[in-house]
Amino acid sequence: MTSNHKTLSKPIKDMDDIRLAMGALNSIKENYISIDQQITPIEDAYALMASFGLNVPQEEIEKAESLRYAY
Repeated sequence: MTSNHKTLSKPIKDMDDIRLAMGALNSIKENYISIDQQITPIEDAYALMASFGLNVPQEEIEKAESLRYAY
């Protein structure tokens, strides 16, 4: 995820940059369903921990909650 984010964050200057950006977009498209299936159990686990009142650092909860939006 982070390598695709870095690639897409770079300014496009030439055709090579376009090729890299298109490759990153293709990678995201190919892996979307798999990544979505990995995020759902993480969200469910944090919701379950919250329902049982377990102490989880707030920073960790925020990261888990924003995981889907960050991707």
